[in-house]
Amino acid sequence: MQMDTEETNSPPPRTHGRTHAWLKLIRVPNLFTVPGDVLVGMALASRLNFSEGHLFARVVDAILFLPAAAVLLYIAGLILNDLHDQPQDAETRPERPLPSGRIRRPAAWAAAVTAMIVAVLLSGSGDEATVFCALILCALVVIYNFAVKHLAGAACVVMGFCRGFSMLMGGLAHTRHSDTPLRTVLGALFLTVYIGFVTWIARRENEVHRPGWVALAPPLIMLLGWLSVLAWIVAELRWEILGSLWSPLCAITLFVVAQQQCWRSARALWRREVGPDVVQPTVGAFIECLIPWQSSLLFLCGCPIMGLLVLLGWPLTRVLRRHFAAS
Repeated sequence: MQMDTEETNSPPPRTHGRTHAWLKLIRVPNLFTVPGDVLVGMALASRLNFSEGHLFARVVDAILFLPAAAVLLYIAGLILNDLHDQPQDAETRPERPLPSGRIRRPAAWAAAVTAMIVAVLLSGSGDEATVFCALILCALVVIYNFAVKHLAGAACVVMGFCRGFSMLMGGLAHTRHSDTPLRTVLGALFLTVYIGFVTWIARRENEVHRPGWVALAPPLIMLLGWLSVLAWIVAELRWEILGSLWSPLCAITLFVVAQQQCWRSARALWRREVGPDVVQPTVGAFIECLIPWQSSLLFLCGCPIMGLLVLLGWPLTRVLRRHFAAS
């Protein structure tokens, strides 16, 4: 009887507030992985005789506002994703912000549309090409969520292009000061393929399944992307962009760390049946290790300040992943 009384008088489970719901809706741990896309695109596109300080002086507005635009477009995509998935989430994940009623659909729609509009306005800090790229990103976000999401292959390709175009937007930020080199497109392509495979893995995150060889694709794509940038440096004999010895050493160290985390995530899925308790955090880890990879590429391109700025988001992402799901 006493036990029954204690159970009856126990406090109700603690519910989080509206701020927590919004942070959960926008997958806040993932946001710190986005600015690096734009900055890497800028670094890859800059003329090799630009010092980092020269690059800052010429495109300072774009450096400040284009990463913010990319983050806002990412947020809009995540909100639209939950709006589209609300009926399914009501059955499989009723604790999500929209099915639980902590965030109303009109508010979510308003936030997504506002984020897109502000992102396009901020993209004007580059030039006409970056605005056009931002509009393409808006279209890709809508296409993914409302046209191809039920088509596994097409959905993964479109999601990959969403991140690839973020990098391309950075590369287009200063076409007035440089050409649009193939290396920028190549970097965006590697990022597109990487995110495409991660999206393929995440599509069945609520099921028990065996991912198979697909689990090995992200670390391999990351390796090839990094080596392609290194090959560009070797081919053009532009060792001076590396600056002092510490810059390439930092690049190598960060790349090794990113590869280690990526391979560890791949091994968690390889040749075994896994369920949501494994797949969801593993997808988050695949996304998280983009940060040291991006930072490594920036160091490799002779942009250590940008590399350090991107790297600052890594500990924040790791802490936030303990409280918010990344997928």
